[in-house]
Amino acid sequence: MIRRISGSDAERQPSLATLFYGFLFVASLVIIGSAAVFGRERVRANQHAAMDLAVGVRLQGAEVDLARRMQADWRAVAGLAAAAGAPGAPKETLTGLVRGDGAQFLWVGLATPNGRLIGQGSDGLIDTNVSDRSWFGPALRQGFATLVPAIPSSVAPNRRSLVFATPVRDATGRVIGVAAGGVALSTLVTHLRESATALDLDLFLVAGEAGVVAGTIEEALPDDGLLSTRAAAIGIAATQIETWPDGHEYFTAVVPHAERGDAPRLGWELIARIDPDEFRRLNRGILADSVFYIMGAIMIVGGLSWLFVRIYLKPIDELALSAARMADGIEDYPYEGQQSREIATLSAALVRLAGDRDRDPPQPSAHARQV
Repeated sequence: MIRRISGSDAERQPSLATLFYGFLFVASLVIIGSAAVFGRERVRANQHAAMDLAVGVRLQGAEVDLARRMQADWRAVAGLAAAAGAPGAPKETLTGLVRGDGAQFLWVGLATPNGRLIGQGSDGLIDTNVSDRSWFGPALRQGFATLVPAIPSSVAPNRRSLVFATPVRDATGRVIGVAAGGVALSTLVTHLRESATALDLDLFLVAGEAGVVAGTIEEALPDDGLLSTRAAAIGIAATQIETWPDGHEYFTAVVPHAERGDAPRLGWELIARIDPDEFRRLNRGILADSVFYIMGAIMIVGGLSWLFVRIYLKPIDELALSAARMADGIEDYPYEGQQSREIATLSAALVRLAGDRDRDPPQPSAHARQV
């Protein structure tokens, strides 16, 4: 049994334009929601990659700069050893070849094989025995560098220094002493601060198992529990966002220190950190721009949709009204449209029906003729 739909029932049904706008709205919500979910993860990945690249490149620049500084100090000590090994070299005056006044070295001197060191310090002459120092024994065999807690004298005993030491050999290759020089750790920290300021990041120096020995921000030195500190202690690369002892999150990076020049390998690494909010602010600016472009796209799509409804869906509505009027017996010339094949087909069909109705008008019923 065919159910007839009355005119009032038809009027309660949504129009094609309403359905089209509803579909467009739901599709837009799905697209925007999907873009928000997947786009956020993509932004995070891009942010991490951008920070990794930015910090890694700058950290390598800081390492190269520090390596050049240490290579220059090592070459100065090596040059002193070469001069001291020359025949007839006046050992007492050779230390003047290297500045031991604190500008380059905290102290510098020549030691005999039994450990007596004579040299210059930032506060005067040095004459002391260094045979029990951790660097003296290895330096009798080959070039050596290490961090020591004090200079080899009673002057400023609490000032840590990085000691470069190398054997002094005569023309026959026999070891006749040790040339050594100590660079104040504070001097290296000053150098690191200059690099950190130029590169816009914080730097921390990790001396292997000794842990963090210096940093450009002394009051915020990392502890041994941080992943970056552990990675630097064993010399592996690592990049991550981690919470530091001050309670703030930072993006940190460790890049294994490549050996440069002939300076002894120290096993020191640098940790670089930046505040990730710098990149987050950039991302927020990109997000604001994205919202602006999305709103513009919505307005453009909305305008095009309105034109589509007016050009292609409104004629179908007109054809439906024409068909309804014809069904009600109202003599009305149907709407004619050519906007699409369907519209043209419906228009032509209604025109033919209207023409057939005009040629064959309805005949009065037999009851009407009797009356």
